[in-house]
Amino acid sequence: MRNQPEVMINTSKNFDDQGNLTDQQTKDLIGELLANLVKKAGKRKA
Repeated sequence: MRNQPEVMINTSKNFDDQGNLTDQQTKDLIGELLANLVKKAGKRKA
């Protein structure tokens, strides 16, 4: 199991009272990491 890449999130600043992620930069980073994971998984499947 790999621990990288990982995203460290400051929970006191990036989430609202309902637990929703509010920081756009963090959302973009997570989206980019997930997109790369999907690409990598597709390459392994082929």
